[in-house]
Amino acid sequence: MKSCEYCGVDHDGSFGSGRFCSKKCSHGFSSREKRASINEKISIKLKNSGHPPVICICKNCGCEFSRPWTKRASKFCSRSCKQIYENTHTVFTDQRKKNLSKAVKALYSSGKMVYGGKTKWFVYKDLKIQGTYELRACKILDSWKEQKKILDWEYTKDRIQYVGLDGKSHSYLLDFKVFRNDGSVYYVETKGYIKDTDLLKWAEVSKNNDLEVWREAELKQHEIKNIKQ
Repeated sequence: MKSCEYCGVDHDGSFGSGRFCSKKCSHGFSSREKRASINEKISIKLKNSGHPPVICICKNCGCEFSRPWTKRASKFCSRSCKQIYENTHTVFTDQRKKNLSKAVKALYSSGKMVYGGKTKWFVYKDLKIQGTYELRACKILDSWKEQKKILDWEYTKDRIQYVGLDGKSHSYLLDFKVFRNDGSVYYVETKGYIKDTDLLKWAEVSKNNDLEVWREAELKQHEIKNIKQ
């Protein structure tokens, strides 16, 4: 085993020349070597800003670095140093995850929606919809309601508990709740691609409820039927 020349973590030496454990550490070391030159350039750029640049000490690598007066509270000289510090301080990162999980559960229990992820959000009437699939589903369900194929529908806040691949209990927020004309209900889930966790969620929902999963094919089929009618 070798010790990484940048972060100090032991590794098997399989990356590059064996001096560093990863590409990030290799780049971070290179950036640290050029830090004096970078600081000088920053100083020249900021000399007429009204406040002199502030010299800070990186919390990860211990190097000096310059920051504008407005960013004098900076703790790290670079993003790579920040990431390395967070990755190697598991007590901090684990606690942060626990705090986040606790906050999300509190929002769920109070009935509030929790927004996240990288999928684009849309506004449909008075609803905030996540992704084009959900937007298309709203239009289909509205069309069905107008044609009296269904009694009503809602962008639901219903949730179910399921056991994930990690063996722990998780909360799953469903997409749409559809009310049939006879008063019965079923759920509609829109999905671009299916993961193993989705199968676990849907299996749990289907134990006590009717469930339909609308992917691209199902959405197109419903849209074509609406156009013909």
